[in-house]
Amino acid sequence: MGNRESELEARVRALEEENRRLRAGAFARAGGEAVRVPEPFRELFDVAQKTVAAYFEEFRADPSEGKIEIAGERYVLMRASSLSYGFLNAVRKQYADRGDDEALHIGRTLLFDMAHVIGMQDARQFHQQMGLTDPVAKLAAGPVHFAYSGWASVELLPGSNPSPDEEFLITYNHPFSFESDSWLRAGKHTGVPVCIMNAGYSSGWCEESFGLPLSATEISCKACGDEHCTFIMAPPHLLREHVAAALSDATQEERRRIISAIPTLFERKEAEERLRAARDRAEAASEAKSLFLANMSHEIRTPLTGLLGMSELLMLDDLTQQQRESVRTIHESGEALLAILNDVLDLSKIEAGMMPISVGTCEVRAVIGDVVEVLKARVAERGLKLSTAIDESVPVFVSGDSLRLRQVILNLVGNAVKFTEQGTIEIRADWSDGAELRVEVEDSGIGIDPTHIDHLFEIFTQADSSDARRFSGTGLGLSICRRLIQLMGGKIGVRSSVGKGSTFWFTVPATLVEASSLTPAAVPAKRQRFDAQVLLVEDDRVARYVVEKMLMEQGCTVESAKDGREAVAAAAAGEYDLVFMDCQMPIMDGYEATARIRNLEGKQRRTPIIAMTASVMPGQREKCRAAGMDDFIGKPLDLERLQATLARWVES
Repeated sequence: MGNRESELEARVRALEEENRRLRAGAFARAGGEAVRVPEPFRELFDVAQKTVAAYFEEFRADPSEGKIEIAGERYVLMRASSLSYGFLNAVRKQYADRGDDEALHIGRTLLFDMAHVIGMQDARQFHQQMGLTDPVAKLAAGPVHFAYSGWASVELLPGSNPSPDEEFLITYNHPFSFESDSWLRAGKHTGVPVCIMNAGYSSGWCEESFGLPLSATEISCKACGDEHCTFIMAPPHLLREHVAAALSDATQEERRRIISAIPTLFERKEAEERLRAARDRAEAASEAKSLFLANMSHEIRTPLTGLLGMSELLMLDDLTQQQRESVRTIHESGEALLAILNDVLDLSKIEAGMMPISVGTCEVRAVIGDVVEVLKARVAERGLKLSTAIDESVPVFVSGDSLRLRQVILNLVGNAVKFTEQGTIEIRADWSDGAELRVEVEDSGIGIDPTHIDHLFEIFTQADSSDARRFSGTGLGLSICRRLIQLMGGKIGVRSSVGKGSTFWFTVPATLVEASSLTPAAVPAKRQRFDAQVLLVEDDRVARYVVEKMLMEQGCTVESAKDGREAVAAAAAGEYDLVFMDCQMPIMDGYEATARIRNLEGKQRRTPIIAMTASVMPGQREKCRAAGMDDFIGKPLDLERLQATLARWVES
């Protein structure tokens, strides 16, 4: 038993001795130090040499585990060419269609950026593990670590000034650079320096050490046929200046070749920061625009409630024919102003990506019939003929967004009426291949100059500047149509001839919807009179007067409050069947007033509160419901929508 133990002990000692020899051989030097520096830096780098050597003494390689470890950190052994000649050659082939110069630029950019980050990460880990805190000591360890890890040995050249400020400048050689060596071993030469990762790793380590942005570039390279692989490292914004000074004796072509290869990591970072700042400014401007549009909507729609509401109420009176025509003209002028406002808001919602497309069941003939009904008075007034031709292939029901289809067709036919002084307008529809709805609007109007057609669907564009004066309009309608059709996955276009008319067309995806799959919609009976006690909350005097009259016309008894505070007091003092609540008011707005009324009611009762707002921006309905409101009606109000709202909430 004793002999057996002695043999084992002898074997252990032999293995330990072999391990020591392997470790010593792993970092054997043929002669000289891993880093050569000018005499003023000698003492500093001698200390760094000992620190790094101690770190790399803890070398362990175990192929059975696929591991190379040094001081507990895992390393990866790779062929040098995989990160130099082989890599750049592969990138050149991958991007051959972009030309050799651009392909090489892509490869160089990838290598430098990656190496710069690796250098920073390695430096941080090494500093922590070895307890280095002094910036100069941190930086000095970099070249030694660089040599020990197989990148290249380092020779710091005279004139270097490693100071942690704008004066930082290091000029150095990388004898035995793995990158130039891989080119030379492949028997290849290059027209530009190729020690890219060496430059990136070195600058990354030094940047992490000093906390100062640094970049490096190679100004001569053995792979180019030069005597040395020589580098300059400096703050990024000064690097080009230092390179130019170092190459003062070179030819103009040589300077251009070297300077064009300077890494652009920091320039790209600055560009990204500028882009980010520009994006932030654009988002702020978009938010400001949305706020402006919301306020504009409120300020315009509120007086429109008075204009349209009063004209609608007046037309219910016993008027002479001349008076009725005058009132109708007032009403139509108000509707034209409302249409312009809606165009501006629609465009804003589309640009903000907040225009909803709701694919449901669309009855094409009903949509087109509705458009004809809306425009028949204008068509008759201009002495035109409006007809429809719906192909038999078009099913009764197809998939689509009825609201947006109606909006597009109404706009196209409205334009046709506007630009046709005599003749005909025809709406045609067919269903091709059972998957696409095609609608055409043909007119015999003024036509469009072919040179203007390409820009016709752009924002604020009309075929001729004189058209805006002659026919009026915002120049937004066709732009909105195009964007809506695109949102629905379709296409839109036009054929036209000056003096002979135009045909606007669009196609949208549309599949058959079987009538048997539809649930019949409940059609409520019309309710003309409502015996209801209503609280109307509205700060604008004219709008309050008009809505009072409209509600009274429906049979309601109305009490009014001019702000949220009065509304809360009224709700506390009495009971109402319904509350119409304006949202934007002084003293107390409608949201807070609603919340207070709900608190007063508790769980015993809940009075229906209808949001009455001039804001139609996205999210408004959700905001109203979150405040405790039950329904939503936009300004300006009209009798038909008001009656429908009353029908939902009040027994007639």
